[in-house]
Amino acid sequence: MLPISSKATIRFTPDADKAKDKPPVFLLAVPTVAGRAQWRRQVLASGAKYATEETQINCLKDGVKAVVEDSQQSELIDVLDDFTTANEKDRVDLLPKVKEIEETVSRFYPRYNELKADHAFWIEIAPICAAQMFLKGWENVDGEFKTVNGLVELSSLSRLTAEQLLSVGLKIMESMTLTGDQAKN
Repeated sequence: MLPISSKATIRFTPDADKAKDKPPVFLLAVPTVAGRAQWRRQVLASGAKYATEETQINCLKDGVKAVVEDSQQSELIDVLDDFTTANEKDRVDLLPKVKEIEETVSRFYPRYNELKADHAFWIEIAPICAAQMFLKGWENVDGEFKTVNGLVELSSLSRLTAEQLLSVGLKIMESMTLTGDQAKN
């Protein structure tokens, strides 16, 4: 668990790198309340849109209504409704049907594809924005660590593997979500 003091610097090595002779160590700042708001702003300014599962399912339902024969709509919407309320085991059983519905709708309903593309972009850009804002340095990484106006330059971030950048960004994003016990401290 990460400490919540904004004064702390977290030393982080991704699991995939821990077995290396000289594993990289990333120095992460703990986001403040204002820092979290700035990160959200930066992610939104990039054009990224996060689509909740509920939003995705509702768009899928709209797609079913728009592109599927009237006589089949009810059955498919029921599958989607069952999926949203199912426990984990039942979700696994329903997933092939949901994927089939998704494939059909995505062929004929551009709005669903746009929503999925926006969501995929959010998932990719959010960790990059977090790393740009809260990565404060590194050890055992080839190349200079450069910042401009408080943000890590993309040329510096490009020195990391895709897995490292994702791990660093997700670790920072994890620190933005406080548990009840952490929030009390």
